[in-house]
Amino acid sequence: MKSIKTSILLFSLFAAVLLSSCIDPVDLGNQVNEKPQLVLYCRLCPQLDSTYIMLSHTQLLYGAGSHQEITMLRDGVVELSADGVHWIQATYYEPKDVFLLTRQEFPVEEGHTYHIRASRAGYDDVSAVCTVPYSRPVDAHFDTLMVDHDTHYGEILNEPHADIYVQWRDFPGEENYYALVSHNKYTWYYDDPTTGEELLSSDWNYNIYGLEENDRSIQYFSDKDRDGQIMRFRKGLIFYWDDDDEEVQEQYYMMFLDKNCYQYEVTLSEEGGFFNGFLLEPMHTYSNIEHGFGLFGAFTLQEIP
Repeated sequence: MKSIKTSILLFSLFAAVLLSSCIDPVDLGNQVNEKPQLVLYCRLCPQLDSTYIMLSHTQLLYGAGSHQEITMLRDGVVELSADGVHWIQATYYEPKDVFLLTRQEFPVEEGHTYHIRASRAGYDDVSAVCTVPYSRPVDAHFDTLMVDHDTHYGEILNEPHADIYVQWRDFPGEENYYALVSHNKYTWYYDDPTTGEELLSSDWNYNIYGLEENDRSIQYFSDKDRDGQIMRFRKGLIFYWDDDDEEVQEQYYMMFLDKNCYQYEVTLSEEGGFFNGFLLEPMHTYSNIEHGFGLFGAFTLQEIP
């Protein structure tokens, strides 16, 4: 019992030292009374038929109204521009609770720089700039290998299986950021509320695929220290081959991200972006919105055969 008490005391002292090293004085009165700011979120993509934009506001963790649900600011003004001079106002689209511009209204092209701005009474105006990356020829493809035994996340698999790899060659001479995107059709059954009849429904969704590197799953990749090199990562494994002739309704794409999107995603997905007890301080999610928060970024999609 004495050793347990001693351990608890030592842990408490250790925690106190850690906390004292990462806590700074905070003016709570100033934090609680801080003025809310606009939050603007938009990603451009030449391959998609529309551009969606979300406009909301910040909300303090503590203070008046801190437990209210954050909603889209439907009466805000959101505009996009291809030159920073001529602007096109987006229309609020109620079914998705976003602002919308179709490809016909605002075409997006690879390599072009675009501007965004938003305003709403009671808030400071916000703005941002981003450049759409090029969809480079990187020869992205899948490679399947039959394996008797290998290691997955530190465990040896002795049962014969197939390892699937995705491979591409980084486009040299520039900073590049990548992700593997799966476009899957989800199918489900549901009961018709009027007749009770069981019906079949389906929908297509885009998902960022996690790839294995050094026994960990990574979703977003940089070519830092790998300029022009082959990039090869394990996509997954299959224990049993499917002999069914049923068509698999899925398609994969190589996603080329601009640096804004990459930095935003990394702060969300990597362990440094989360509060980890006594060991890590909380980190801010990356934002490139002037006088506010959020993301204005771009990406392109290239189908993988």
